[in-house]
Amino acid sequence: MSLQNALIFIRNVNKHAPLRKACYKCRSKADLLELLHNEGIGFTEIEFEEAVTMSLFKCQTYDEADEVKQTELWFHLFA
Repeated sequence: MSLQNALIFIRNVNKHAPLRKACYKCRSKADLLELLHNEGIGFTEIEFEEAVTMSLFKCQTYDEADEVKQTELWFHLFA
């Protein structure tokens, strides 16, 4: 599991339709994390939070930051 995988996920989940559709089929956060692990981009919730912080720091526009925040909110919707 790695922080790098979480960064890849944040960067690609909105742009990679097959990954996004597979994520939408998950019924819980455990299912989502298992799916991502099986896809070779596994990470922990702590690594995800660190990746969000790093991604927000790198944003150069409000739109980029908004996209990261939307991904973070979507991730937290999984119970």
